[in-house]
Amino acid sequence: MVDLLNQGDVSVSDLAEAVEQAADRSLAEAVDDPAFVEALWLFLKVPQAASSEDFAAALGKLGLQVPESPTVTDVLAAFDGAIEKARGQNKRSLTDFSLIAKGAAIAALQGLVNDRLPTLWKSTREDERTTLATFASPERFGELAQRFFTNLVGFHAELSRFFHREVSHL
Repeated sequence: MVDLLNQGDVSVSDLAEAVEQAADRSLAEAVDDPAFVEALWLFLKVPQAASSEDFAAALGKLGLQVPESPTVTDVLAAFDGAIEKARGQNKRSLTDFSLIAKGAAIAALQGLVNDRLPTLWKSTREDERTTLATFASPERFGELAQRFFTNLVGFHAELSRFFHREVSHL
């Protein structure tokens, strides 16, 4: 796209086609990105782990190292660490989508849990766990997935705005 813009007089339709092709390539490559796949897999599994009797042990089985009675912050920090570990294992196939997916997943989990915690009293670790566990149900997972994809598109839009701002300086 940058080469196309450097050519000068570029039509909007040619630029739009170049952006679409780049996005298609990025999505096709993301499927082979181990960190992108890990982010999606953990996003699916963390609410299920919160439903188990031993939350910390269930998270440990997912590769998330947390304290005995983890807070949502502990879980999200471990989630972030697991994605970064996956990114470090195979740098050859990394895509920008793994970072976008990680951010979108963390924001979705944190946002929805915070939105649903009790407001009349200070929430406890157990309140956080049980709230997170509600997203294991099909109905509530749909809400979580919707927030994730909204974040994914939103983060991508932020990158697009950055790209447009930087391109205007060329």
